[in-house]
Amino acid sequence: MPSLGVSSIGVSSVSLLNAVASHCQLPLVSYLWEMGSDGVLLAGVELVLVSGEHSGQRGCRFFWCVAFEPYETAHEPAAREAVRFLQSIYGFVVHDYNFRYMVSYREIAASAIDLAIAASTCLAHMRAPHDLHCFRFESLFREFCSVWFAFVAEEHNLNHFGWM
Repeated sequence: MPSLGVSSIGVSSVSLLNAVASHCQLPLVSYLWEMGSDGVLLAGVELVLVSGEHSGQRGCRFFWCVAFEPYETAHEPAAREAVRFLQSIYGFVVHDYNFRYMVSYREIAASAIDLAIAASTCLAHMRAPHDLHCFRFESLFREFCSVWFAFVAEEHNLNHFGWM
């Protein structure tokens, strides 16, 4: 397996819109270019919607934004607005798994800090000799690391890569 290193992968609103349109069974999604009356290039998205009230009746909805370079990504803001519009009609939710993992990490880190504070308070009440403070910190740190790495290994299956 090739090593990818640390990299950033952007999420495309255009790809998301295509997936949502397929899920909602929209008959057509078009990506448009148009020159505005003031000479500004516009990037647009056209959605063809089937009316739920009268089967077979279709309506169009357009979303526009000022085009920008690189032009390969100029439709992204309009596609994002189109997804929001479809969410309001169809009531679906788009899960952002990166956000979910970030929240999980934050909760684990907060719990670990709370645990460390509680443990240090408990040790302070035990009135351990002054020369053991490094031992207490190292054991707490070791415990924190083992809990953290177990969580990360479970969430991301790091054992599969031989990292754990």
